[in-house]
Amino acid sequence: MKRALAFILCFMLSLAGLSADERVNNVDFFILLDTSLSMQPAIQDAKNFVAGDVVGRLFLPGDWACVLEFYGQRSVLWKGDIHSDADTAALVRSIRALEADGSFTDIGAALDDLDTIVKERGTPDRPKYILLVTDERQEAPQGTRYYSSDYTVNHPLLSYIKREDHGSFRVITIGYGLEGRIEGESSDLIRTLSDPPARPSSPLAGSAQAALGQGSDGQSAVASELAYQPPEGASRLRDSVLWPVLGGAAVLLAGVIAVLWLRSRKRDDDGPGRANAT
Repeated sequence: MKRALAFILCFMLSLAGLSADERVNNVDFFILLDTSLSMQPAIQDAKNFVAGDVVGRLFLPGDWACVLEFYGQRSVLWKGDIHSDADTAALVRSIRALEADGSFTDIGAALDDLDTIVKERGTPDRPKYILLVTDERQEAPQGTRYYSSDYTVNHPLLSYIKREDHGSFRVITIGYGLEGRIEGESSDLIRTLSDPPARPSSPLAGSAQAALGQGSDGQSAVASELAYQPPEGASRLRDSVLWPVLGGAAVLLAGVIAVLWLRSRKRDDDGPGRANAT
């Protein structure tokens, strides 16, 4: 009986752990998304990746984020704390609304802006996860600092990178080298992540992992307007599944304990009878 109870207790604890997030430390996210005209064939997939597999899947309340769209110009889509699932949902909607219609593409200037924002952010105690999402076609205007006749770009921040090919676009993870120190008395080195930070144990709505099915129009549910639940939807979805499971397990546990207790009592009652019979 003790062994059975121990097994059931471990089972209950494992279920309770489903509501916990694997990551406890907050992260500063920096995302640069290319919205130039050359990205038109890739923009839907690129937005799905950023909105679903990065923002919807990785962001947690308490994180900080800066999302910068760029072409020949740069525009900050979001810069600040992620307070709740409502903030995550708002950012996902903003990313979905982007179009690839910008003239020119100046990746170098966007990286300059990124460098400034990262060092202004400071917080050396928090790891930085930095992504550049682009087709890597550099089309800066002639006469500008990063003009390139062969459509390539050279920039110091591209010295420490990991590149993933997604077909029509690339996802480039940027790291800082020894020169990446935050100004000030501490001169702390900026700590960047080469791999995504641990995601919540249950993927948030809006992620590709959560949306296993396809929409009626063939697009993944991440691209669908219904892919991301209303504010706090991820928490409600998780709780609507978790608590019924825990409740059912609790009822099962109580039933098993009652059966085992009754059997134990029966053995105790039968014991003296058998002894007297002999």
